[in-house]
Amino acid sequence: MKIPIDKLSQGMKLTEDVLDTSGATLATEGTELTGTLIGLLKSKGITEVVIQDRPAEGPCEQDAAASESDLSKGITVAVAADSMSASIRIDPQENSGLDLTEDAIIEVLNENGVVSGIQQSIVGDLAKKWRAEKRLLEHHGIAQGTPPKPGAQSSLEIQVPCITDRGQLELARKATHCWELKASGIKFHRVRPGDLIAKKGPPKPGTPGRNVLGAEVEPKAGEELKIQCDATAEYVESEEKVVAKEDGLAYCIEETVGVVPISFDGSVEVTVAGDKMQAELAAHPAVEGGRPPTGDAVREMLTKQGVVSGVHDDVLADLVQKMAKGTYPVQPVVIAEGTQPVNGDDGRIEFLFNAETSLQPKKNSDGSVDFHEVSIVHAVTEGTPLARRIAPTGGMPGKDVLGNEVPAKAGTDVLLPAGNGTRVSADDPEVLVAETDGNARFTGKVVEVAEGFTVEGDVDFSTGNVRYNKSVSVGGDIKAGFEVDCDGDLQVGGVVEDTKLRVGGNVLIKAGFVGRGGGLLEADGDVNISFVHGQTVKAKGHVTIAKEALDCKIYARKSVTVLGEPLSTVSSIIVARDSIEVRTAGNLSGAKTELQVGVDYTLADEMRGIDETLAQHAENNQKLVQIVQKHEAIAKTGRNLGAKAEELYNKVKATLETHAQEEKKLREKKKELEKKSAEIKNCFIKVQHAAHPGTVFRIGDQQMRVQDEIVGPKTVQVMKGEVQVV
Repeated sequence: MKIPIDKLSQGMKLTEDVLDTSGATLATEGTELTGTLIGLLKSKGITEVVIQDRPAEGPCEQDAAASESDLSKGITVAVAADSMSASIRIDPQENSGLDLTEDAIIEVLNENGVVSGIQQSIVGDLAKKWRAEKRLLEHHGIAQGTPPKPGAQSSLEIQVPCITDRGQLELARKATHCWELKASGIKFHRVRPGDLIAKKGPPKPGTPGRNVLGAEVEPKAGEELKIQCDATAEYVESEEKVVAKEDGLAYCIEETVGVVPISFDGSVEVTVAGDKMQAELAAHPAVEGGRPPTGDAVREMLTKQGVVSGVHDDVLADLVQKMAKGTYPVQPVVIAEGTQPVNGDDGRIEFLFNAETSLQPKKNSDGSVDFHEVSIVHAVTEGTPLARRIAPTGGMPGKDVLGNEVPAKAGTDVLLPAGNGTRVSADDPEVLVAETDGNARFTGKVVEVAEGFTVEGDVDFSTGNVRYNKSVSVGGDIKAGFEVDCDGDLQVGGVVEDTKLRVGGNVLIKAGFVGRGGGLLEADGDVNISFVHGQTVKAKGHVTIAKEALDCKIYARKSVTVLGEPLSTVSSIIVARDSIEVRTAGNLSGAKTELQVGVDYTLADEMRGIDETLAQHAENNQKLVQIVQKHEAIAKTGRNLGAKAEELYNKVKATLETHAQEEKKLREKKKELEKKSAEIKNCFIKVQHAAHPGTVFRIGDQQMRVQDEIVGPKTVQVMKGEVQVV
């Protein structure tokens, strides 16, 4: 029997084939209807079909029909006019007692012809909400069709690597050479005028879609391709192709085709240093058949950058030759260098007498050394030339790579070091001469000539102690117990025994300083002695000992040098701020010998004085505190001690307060001195021949004891925080 399409239900069987308007078979006789098939028939415009008559329904069939009828009741499915979407409405007034499952919702959709694009997640959400709330539910996108994709009547087929990114296109348009785009990611492919860039391709078919009823949706025909070219490219309509009109890199952005004009030739960059004294050349290789830079091109670039002086022609020629063969330098090449100015020499003073105070002993024919033939006391007569001023020079100007003159710095002028007893020569204003007879000496700042005190023989009972405010020269010895105190230099032709010497200048003892340990030499300048046995020497300058230093103490604010061999220094303590140099330290018997640098003995003496003052204060304070405590104990008993006792009490307390303030200042001063005396950065001890066991090296507050013989030459210094021998 014939049934309207809207009355069909799943499970019915066809008794006739179903054909569409073109005669194509949609379903054959005997086919059992499904929701999908019903939807397909509806989409094809079928209005009725012939189905098999149903037998009489039994109780079970009636219940199923009733259940199906109940399920459909209250659920409304609406398909959009274009059949590309479907909506659903579930009314709780009709279905409040039903268990609405996902399958049941899909079944209702199928019954209404919706068989494609069903959104399973939405179906699940609706079923879940229904079970939880039993309220009115609606959704306007429970099924979504797949829209067709339109085709194209033709396509643009790119035939060469092109720039397709707008950002890369902007970079390319700003560049003049390909090498500038090395880091841009652009793939270089050169097109020349007439080269093919793109051509018109065949039509492209569209992709059919499908609506929610399961029917195929035919795609629309695409629009005609519109090819646009800028002035650098041309569309040849007869051949349906795009060709280049310029030499450069092709691009295709949104159907617009063109060429970015750019050079593929090699090129050079010239960079001038900030001081304009050097120019560097960076070379960039040719690509895609470009030409290498020529010598003329390089020179043109140099001229363009103003480089006109100091060009290395040999470097330029070699560079051009290599680039012609495809070899380019990886790093910039120095192509031009300016001429540095030659600064003038500073003015200087040429001394016309031996002004050196730290002397080197003379080596004798037998290999020994001594100070017998040297002197620090120089007797002069009036008019004797003492020093000559050498004028500074102006120097020679240079030239930078831009051709500018670079001025030279003139030397600094000096003045003649005129001191007391000297004058400028009347014959030559550049010469300093003695104004009077006397001894000439250089103080470190000026040359002076002063009357000297000379002892032809020994300083002994015949002369007594010598005290003089200028230089003193002793032809013989200074005997034990006889002192010399002078403000100038001291020169002794013989031996100095146990005695005290205080010298405001420099010292030269041509023989030795020997005795039983009672001798002390203190000098504000340099000290030069042939040998020292058992004595103490303190110098604020350098100390030089020509032979040995045995059982003695040597202190120098600058350096100590002991040249003796085979013995240099044994059983001695040698301390210097800057450096110590000995030939041999210690002996084979293991005699204890200490060499210490990094200590300024003058600061050590000052710190020792501070310690003595603090100790004296501590002793005095102890007595003063006892007086205060005794007074306060008696006062607590109520006994009247009288005005004098009260006055004494107040004075003692004031003294304690003064001591406390002084002690604070002394401790702060000591900290400053300790900080100054701890500078060991450039200190060193040098051993030329050997250092024997028993020798102790100290640098600042660090030390190293020699356990095994150290064979020189070796240098001892602090490295990585510890004393090391290198």
